[in-house]
Amino acid sequence: MHVLVPSTTQLVWQSRQYIDGAYAAPLELPDIAEQIGFSHYHFLRLFQRNFEITPHQYLIQRRLERARDLLINSNLSVTEVCFAVGFQSLGSFSSLFQRSTGHAPSHYRRRHFQGMSLPRHFIPGCYRTIFGLGLQRVN
Repeated sequence: MHVLVPSTTQLVWQSRQYIDGAYAAPLELPDIAEQIGFSHYHFLRLFQRNFEITPHQYLIQRRLERARDLLINSNLSVTEVCFAVGFQSLGSFSSLFQRSTGHAPSHYRRRHFQGMSLPRHFIPGCYRTIFGLGLQRVN
């Protein structure tokens, strides 16, 4: 009977997938390393060698990507977005976000919708007519 053992590279990729799925949780390096069965120092070296970024930097990057998406596509407040993506401090979230995008979170949201007077959940009039929604205002 042959047992397939994942390669080190596969395990490091699995750790990245773990971060992608659990980015909103309070993750620490030893917790991530434990998921694939390595010491946290060995895991840190392997992750950095494979992705040219530390696991912590990758986690922050992933959280900021999700925050940008939530700021544009949801009605959550900046504080709600901060906690939804796993940051524990609004101040550190705002400063990291600004360093990453060049804009404060609230300015990023406003800048994205600059010049748009339509509500985010806009339904074109032709669809309202076709589906019998008449002239009701839809938000």
